[in-house]
Amino acid sequence: MIPPSLETASGKEVGLFTATGPTGNGKTTLMTLVACLLNHSDHKPDPLTDRIVFVDMSQIIVWGRKLDTELGEIVRGHQPLMDAGGFLPDDAAEPLFLTWREWALEHYANVETFLGAGFPRTKLQSEKFLAPFRRHAVVYTVASYLRVAKAILQRQRKTSTSERRSDDEGGELVVKRKWQEFLDHTEPAIQSLNGYALHLDYEDGLSCRLNQIFRHLEKLGLESPVKQSLVKRAIFRLKDPAHPIHQKIRAIEGPATA
Repeated sequence: MIPPSLETASGKEVGLFTATGPTGNGKTTLMTLVACLLNHSDHKPDPLTDRIVFVDMSQIIVWGRKLDTELGEIVRGHQPLMDAGGFLPDDAAEPLFLTWREWALEHYANVETFLGAGFPRTKLQSEKFLAPFRRHAVVYTVASYLRVAKAILQRQRKTSTSERRSDDEGGELVVKRKWQEFLDHTEPAIQSLNGYALHLDYEDGLSCRLNQIFRHLEKLGLESPVKQSLVKRAIFRLKDPAHPIHQKIRAIEGPATA
């Protein structure tokens, strides 16, 4: 039985704001910047005090692989499929996400909003992952195959292990498989949201996309998964040219696109 809303142990209702789309469309980068604007720029995660918690689906999968349970064994068993560019199947992704969610609600005692990236990737995930959160919103960044392929191949060439991702290995064949998975599963999932998802254009640049995100959350009002006081503070920070967020954006895009 799906509860009407999700709450922490302390009784706080929790919202979900997540980004989806093809691998390489900048979901994690975008939502990391959203988290920076909602938290303090020098914020270090603290499960005892955090109100805004960011998680990427790849992090949930890594978390799941470490479980010493039947579910952990199932997730580990699908690793070859994911290494080849496939998605974690729904019959494993759904129980994994629900198990992580219950753990996170206990672990982050004061969380008010989960920021996500990399889900929902399928129609079933749109139903099962989002519905339990009464206040939820989805953002989708439109990007071409050439754009996402370039981003993934660039990550493969990174020498720093912190910048590379295990699911990016495998060259162009894996890139093509990931794109086909997006066309077959994620695009229909986005369409099933009936226009509910906020569509952004990758070519607009990070500052523009961030502004669109926070204006969208502002328009949602009380239905926003993020408190309006935090949304307004983020808009103020984004307007301030001296705020550290602009230095982060320049480091990602380069001075010419600041």
